[in-house]
Amino acid sequence: MPRPILFRLGTKDPNARAAKISARCEIFPKETKTDIIGDLLATALDDVEEGLSSEPYPWEEETGPDEVWGDRKNITTSRTST
Repeated sequence: MPRPILFRLGTKDPNARAAKISARCEIFPKETKTDIIGDLLATALDDVEEGLSSEPYPWEEETGPDEVWGDRKNITTSRTST
């Protein structure tokens, strides 16, 4: 069983975010808050991944892969191959 992860809803109006999560719980009564938050996080991560460009930035063409993030072209392939 995965270990629980504790996180904050952020410093910018956390009560409103908590209210939105509670509202989703009322709309989907069979889902737990954990399920709803997990679905929201998975959707957000998918959106971020889709927004990543597979084309190199102009400076990467000259210098190679980014030293901090590595080769972005291999991000999705390394996730799916494991």
